Amino acid sequence: MNTMILVYYDILTKYITYYFKHKSFNKIIFINGLYTLTEIFKFTVMTNKNIVEYCDKSIYYYFEFILQLQNNNNELLNLTTKDAAIFCFKKFFNDINNKDLHYNYDIATSLLINTNIILSMILHDNIDNDSYIFEEFKEIIIKINQLSYQGLECIYNFINHLYKFKLNHCSFLSNIDNFVSIIKKYSNEEINIISNKIYHLTPDKNIKYKIKTILST
Repeated sequence: MNTMILVYYDILTKYITYYFKHKSFNKIIFINGLYTLTEIFKFTVMTNKNIVEYCDKSIYYYFEFILQLQNNNNELLNLTTKDAAIFCFKKFFNDINNKDLHYNYDIATSLLINTNIILSMILHDNIDNDSYIFEEFKEIIIKINQLSYQGLECIYNFINHLYKFKLNHCSFLSNIDNFVSIIKKYSNEEINIISNKIYHLTPDKNIKYKIKTILST
């Protein structure tokens, strides 16, 4: 699973790079394509298919579908992104048989929390211009990937909590990075305590002190 999340990161890097090649693409197109690609990635992990190959094809199908609609001056953009997603899913499932599917609860659960964390980090930023740098996530993703499932749940809760504070993206990532570095030193039992009391934390340089305060109460 550790390898799969890094593969997911590489796939998203390709997706974002492709997105910025086209100035006509907007945030609606970006977000819907991101969710579509993520679902196809998770489905592909459950098969014996080549993950990179199928996700690369999905990126191509999605953006080519959007480009064709734009070239035809289609005015129903909210609908066309959904149509593009359906097109990608149809292309994917046309190649999949029931015998290809190998569902594993542990893998599916880990995939869900990991991809949700990464999506939450990406979607915090304002994806409107090509100054967006995805590389800055990689070190944090590698750290997160080393956590237990309890740690992953705690990080996900913390990220969702950070959204309330309207931080700039640099501060947002810095708080996540600091929080990951701190909780990996705690046991799963202690992490569960932190996770249950996460909403008492505020995003600043005193996170470490506040975690210790939570554990001592």
